[in-house]
Amino acid sequence: MAQPVPPQQQQLLPHQHQHQHQQLPQHQQFQQQFQGKPMPPHVSSKGMWSTKLIFRIISIVCCLVIIGISASVVVSGPYYTAIIVLGPPAGIAFIWNVSEGICLCVRRGHRGIHPGAVVGVDLVLWLGYLVAVVLFAIMTGVADGYYGYYEYYGGLTNQRAIFAFGILEIIIHLTLFIIGCYETSVRNRNPATQVIYLQAGPNGTVMYPPNFPMTQAYQPVYAQAQLPVQQYQYAPINQPKMSELQTTIPPPVSPTYIQPVGR
Repeated sequence: MAQPVPPQQQQLLPHQHQHQHQQLPQHQQFQQQFQGKPMPPHVSSKGMWSTKLIFRIISIVCCLVIIGISASVVVSGPYYTAIIVLGPPAGIAFIWNVSEGICLCVRRGHRGIHPGAVVGVDLVLWLGYLVAVVLFAIMTGVADGYYGYYEYYGGLTNQRAIFAFGILEIIIHLTLFIIGCYETSVRNRNPATQVIYLQAGPNGTVMYPPNFPMTQAYQPVYAQAQLPVQQYQYAPINQPKMSELQTTIPPPVSPTYIQPVGR
């Protein structure tokens, strides 16, 4: 039969049950807060994201210069070639560069927009700038050949400035396209991982989120001094008494008489 529990242990048991009931809301709150936050698939190094940000800022300045000079040419004279040919790619590139720059400064890990989107948009931009600059050079050359007063309307200096900034935009977006291809390759090689935050329970056990795959669960090893003190009740073991133990007594050895030889 089990021995009666001492009064001190009887006072400790309700306190333990109350402590366990207090831990249940904390466990539910833990499950709601820590559901596992996915880490960024690819975080650029400081040199990489700062380089991308510098290129975006330079591209923004170039777009503003192209739009400003083209608008001034339109205002000063009826010359619309620059604003028609280089205005649309400059406006689209300005909006794209501002969006990418904001993402690089605000997002966690200084991550910009998805590398796949960067590859696609920058590819279209540098190809579009290439076509626009070639058309602008051809059209301004035709205008110089047919109209002797072209310099009065457009200005040779403005023409060269627009052409130079267009070439610079091609180089910038081509470089950003190559960087996007590299980051896309790194992202595809390194799949996204998920970090699960675990919390120790009242009895030293680990509380896992509700949708945590238990096949991947890792049970941390705690030191002996870190385990909480627990009260245990031990029932006495029914051991046989000394009188009940079976004893085996060997039979007595009978004396053997050896007859001497020759008698």
